[in-house]
Amino acid sequence: MSSDTFITSTGLSDTEKSELELIVRERYANTTYSPDLTTDVKVLVINKRGSHNIWLKSRKFMFVASFRPDIKVIDLREICDSDNFGKDISELASIKPFENLKVSLSRLEDGMLDKIRLIINNNGGKAVSHLTNDTDVLISMVAEGQRYVAAVKWGIPVVSPDWCFDTLERGLPLNTVFYKLSTNVTNIVRRLNFENDEDKVGSEFY
Repeated sequence: MSSDTFITSTGLSDTEKSELELIVRERYANTTYSPDLTTDVKVLVINKRGSHNIWLKSRKFMFVASFRPDIKVIDLREICDSDNFGKDISELASIKPFENLKVSLSRLEDGMLDKIRLIINNNGGKAVSHLTNDTDVLISMVAEGQRYVAAVKWGIPVVSPDWCFDTLERGLPLNTVFYKLSTNVTNIVRRLNFENDEDKVGSEFY
């Protein structure tokens, strides 16, 4: 007998959670929904079209991205797609590294600018040269200027270029806190671990 695949979710509404539990119970054999992120969980379900990427800021997602490479992150609609019913849920397509993220690029060297733009656009995100209050991340090498000031004012994470490269390597958007841009950089990234800042970027663990 096959052992169950345990899945959990983050950032879903109560209605979406109920829908997920019902579909998993009725359409996916040997699959069990868990409300908690346990050591047995192998799939994390998110709604990539949810309100301003609420899943991205949840503690559960950030923990998976940083410490659980064994867990696959799958979009709710992928699981609700009738074409996938009956399949092994752990083999459904994962989200892309920059899934549904709007990333502003500012003050990058030309070669790096082109490379980062290509990486983001080819992996589920949208790289832009402007900054609006619905931007998810600002990548820059200079901790100054109008866009930098606006991003800080609006609470938009400003990170060094290594956030992009490490996110691509991990396959999931990493916690921006570790890449916070606090000074100008030239091919050198200062990774910062602000434990006290965790609640500012991830106030939900559900």
